[in-house]
Amino acid sequence: MHVRILVIRCLVAFVLGSTLGASAMEGSTSEIERDAFSWIEVSSKPEVASWVRRQNERTWAEFENDPRFRRYVQLALEYGSVAESPLKGAAVNLSLHDGWVYKLVSDGQHPRGMWQRARLSSYITDEPSWETLLDVGEKDFADDRRWVMTGSPIFSPNGRRCLIRFSDGGSNIYQFREFDIPSARFVVGGFHVPPGRSATVAWRDDDTILVATEFEGDPTRGSSSRPRAVKEWSRGQALSEARQVFLGQPDDFMVSVNQADISEDAASANGRRLVKIVRRARDLTESWWQLDAIGVLKKMTLPDKHSSGTYVMYAESAQYVFVTTADWTVGGQRFKAGSILAIPVSEISNPVPRVTLVLQPSDEESIVGKLVATPSGLLVMGAHFGSSLMWRIQFISGKWQAERVPLPPHGLMRLAMADRHGAYVVYESFLEAPTLYHVDAKRNVVRAVKSSRPLFESGSFITEQYGTRSPDGARVTYFITRPRNFKCDGRSPVLVMAYGAYGGSSSPIYSPSIGKLWLERGGVYVVANIRGGREQGESWHVTRADREHTYNDMEAVIRDLIRRRITSRKRIGIIGYSAGGLLAGVMLNRIPDLVGAAVLRAPKLDNFRADLSDGTLLAQYREFGSPHIAEERAFLERTSPFQNLKKSANFPVPLILTATNDPNVSPAQPRRFAAKMDALGMPFLYYESADGGHGGALPGMGQARLDALIFSYLARVLIDSDRAISEQR
Repeated sequence: MHVRILVIRCLVAFVLGSTLGASAMEGSTSEIERDAFSWIEVSSKPEVASWVRRQNERTWAEFENDPRFRRYVQLALEYGSVAESPLKGAAVNLSLHDGWVYKLVSDGQHPRGMWQRARLSSYITDEPSWETLLDVGEKDFADDRRWVMTGSPIFSPNGRRCLIRFSDGGSNIYQFREFDIPSARFVVGGFHVPPGRSATVAWRDDDTILVATEFEGDPTRGSSSRPRAVKEWSRGQALSEARQVFLGQPDDFMVSVNQADISEDAASANGRRLVKIVRRARDLTESWWQLDAIGVLKKMTLPDKHSSGTYVMYAESAQYVFVTTADWTVGGQRFKAGSILAIPVSEISNPVPRVTLVLQPSDEESIVGKLVATPSGLLVMGAHFGSSLMWRIQFISGKWQAERVPLPPHGLMRLAMADRHGAYVVYESFLEAPTLYHVDAKRNVVRAVKSSRPLFESGSFITEQYGTRSPDGARVTYFITRPRNFKCDGRSPVLVMAYGAYGGSSSPIYSPSIGKLWLERGGVYVVANIRGGREQGESWHVTRADREHTYNDMEAVIRDLIRRRITSRKRIGIIGYSAGGLLAGVMLNRIPDLVGAAVLRAPKLDNFRADLSDGTLLAQYREFGSPHIAEERAFLERTSPFQNLKKSANFPVPLILTATNDPNVSPAQPRRFAAKMDALGMPFLYYESADGGHGGALPGMGQARLDALIFSYLARVLIDSDRAISEQR
């Protein structure tokens, strides 16, 4: 489904704040109480595979003979073509290097990925001339796994070669292979990092890389079965001969390497790259090390909670600039969460470095995404009530000065790629197809470069932003996209989307599936900016028992839609992805009399089974609450969807979607929920794809059928008044 949810996919670092010991808070998987549904947790068991197959067959049988489903499949195939949307995925799949724009294509014709490039001068035209460098196929690999190309390749210092990452079917099992760009071939005898969970790499120089992976025969995996060692591997060596340069603790979550963003050669010398090493503890607090160009490893003096920074060179002063995501006191100075700070590179490892405030957003603003360093200044993305904004920051006369970049309001901006003069950003909104802009960092001037072709008729719709009050008095905003000739008669079907976790903001996204399969069919679309995200600044990100506000906010939005007569009871559908699936599950139990339909995608549904989600137990507890703390346990007992599931005459028939290879939220979570519904005699729909990972992205026809399934279900329940989902389980 093409409802792309801006959730800032990351593992968030948390500060240890409890007086309880970590072991007391975390517990262990051996303490987990097994129940009647434990049998369904292991995917490899024949009885589990049989159960999944039966549910899949039953769900498809419900819709495959429906003419509307078949029509939706055709529409989805049309808008799903990359060629019809030249900026589709631009913020993720584009990179600019030495005057070339590199693009990763993944569609029905190229399900494993196709890597292309075009000259920048050609790319900015309406019809770029693309050169194909690599079209990934089965012949490129010796095993029978479904390897797909993911992310942007990592270029060597001289730019002639790169390391390409491949994922096992969309999972977080990665391998890296060295690729020669001029000849468009894999390097014979070149670097090849074998498959490993959450493997990362970085270049030191043209003949040396740093690797963090599962080293064969070397017990250097962390408690989460991820890497905890970094080794330096020189060309011509066997990987087993690589020199270890860093080793984390046995119970660490993971260790990774991060190739430094460098502006104006601020942090490299003699052709060697500066590399950052990140140690993530089991509670996901982070500590950073800097391996400089001459091989000295130093711990960086940074807050436990901060975003990855960038190195800049202004006025002959090399600075490390970053965002602190928690209040930080250093050298007698206190900096608020959400501040952009700078430390001289020469002092980055001092116990008390000189820290300068670069920018302090307002209480209702937050920094989003990476900082873009150019010779003329920093470009910084932000958010305000769910919409994007941007600052241009310059270092003038020894002081940091910030001003807004004049970009269109009420939409989402994402970085596509950067050059020496500024950055290319993609702007979109619920009704405006992605448009590529160039931001000139020196002059603070914005120029539209090109736009995607609209994929649905948006002229007859309008987007507004409303607000309501949560029970504690906080003002909660939400976007609503509706027909221009809309009547507030309470009869409109409404689909509500929200996330509300990990500080991830829900923003205006141009979604052809929403436009073509929902808005054009008479639906209204709502995106709620509830607490748990950062739509109103750092304080909006609530955790643990304070997540009661998250659920109160969502219910307040739903009730406000009814109060305004935008819709009415049982004409409301909710859709939630991952932690948003948890939110949807809570709403199903909490207000089943108001909700008519629910789509739960890769949902987290049991807060007492944190072992079935990615990350350590302690990290899960710090976001959602710990069953080992009385107050938080009481909160979980009254909110966790699985525990609170009870048969009810007005309980909606949910559509539950997951993937067998989801590395973040185990399919055991939604399976257990569905199996409990089955045992209670409650109807449900369930589909589990083999591939797709946590993002749920499927190639070509698979994605088209999934989109058609979701919106055929929503239309039947919320738009049709005379049809119902079969109650046969």
